[in-house]
Amino acid sequence: MIIESPELKLDVVLKGKFFIIPLGRDKYQVGATYKQDVNVAGEDLGRKKMKEALDELLTVPYKPLSYWTGTRPVTKDRKPILGLMSNEASLYTINGLNSRGLLMAPLLSDWLVAFMIDGKALPAEVSINRFTVSSVDHI
Repeated sequence: MIIESPELKLDVVLKGKFFIIPLGRDKYQVGATYKQDVNVAGEDLGRKKMKEALDELLTVPYKPLSYWTGTRPVTKDRKPILGLMSNEASLYTINGLNSRGLLMAPLLSDWLVAFMIDGKALPAEVSINRFTVSSVDHI
């Protein structure tokens, strides 16, 4: 959800039950729930939960500007995926961050840039190569 709050004056990311990210110009991104529920009346229960948490947390007024829902990209082993998507093209990926994207993206980006520019090997536990047929024990 995007909110506007001229009185909040936050210039750092807050992370707890939810996160609040300053976007500038008194706007903030707030998220996120694990709810994938919409009740029979069409009400997004995750939206309701975030609003209740904000009402408890904030002591200044705020105005919701927009809402959206999405999916969290996860892998079976809950580890992110980094690397070259194809040997034929310059298509790279950082994916599968699950709920840790906010915290992990800076480090993963550094690793991917070092891989792309300097040819430095990616850690095996996050390399896309762990999904190649030769690296799979059984299919």
